[in-house]
Amino acid sequence: GLPDTAVREATERIFAAIRRLGRRAEPARIVINLSPADERKEGAGLDLPMAAAFLASAGALHSGCLENRLLLGELSLEGELRRVRGALSLALMAKAAGARTIVLPAHSSAEAGVVDGVRVLAAHDLAEVSEWLAGKSALSPPAARPPSLDDIRALCEVEGEGIMGAITGRAIYEGMLDLAEAQKLADELCGTA
Repeated sequence: GLPDTAVREATERIFAAIRRLGRRAEPARIVINLSPADERKEGAGLDLPMAAAFLASAGALHSGCLENRLLLGELSLEGELRRVRGALSLALMAKAAGARTIVLPAHSSAEAGVVDGVRVLAAHDLAEVSEWLAGKSALSPPAARPPSLDDIRALCEVEGEGIMGAITGRAIYEGMLDLAEAQKLADELCGTA
């Protein structure tokens, strides 16, 4: 119920990505229940869990492989995972819901990796995720990247929000900057002590 345009268009992305795995993906009719019906479903982040559910229902994956796991990510037509927004909030929600593992696109996973009590794994494409779900390979935790001077200089150029707001927003959105270190470097470079 109440899917937005990205969710309604997911069928094309999901089946194109599944075909790239070398699997037949031309079902006569597939129904995926996105409960509860009265809550809005937004964004393409549901592509990955819907693709995994389809693979499990088609017998390509054991249905138990999805238990206590949260999978999120938009699929490209080639099966690559694209960044999702709000990875930190998603990891907190997953932890509260009892999920033990969350799989996110590699570009979004570092942000969620700061949450204790839930294992965050990074994936680049549907093939990696399906191999991991089948127990044939491992996914890695997010790769953390220390802030670079270019990151800090770019933050210094942000107008309107002030340097602290820019650092906080970037650190939360990108999930690639250690906030304390970014603030220290920004103070040194921008002179905002």
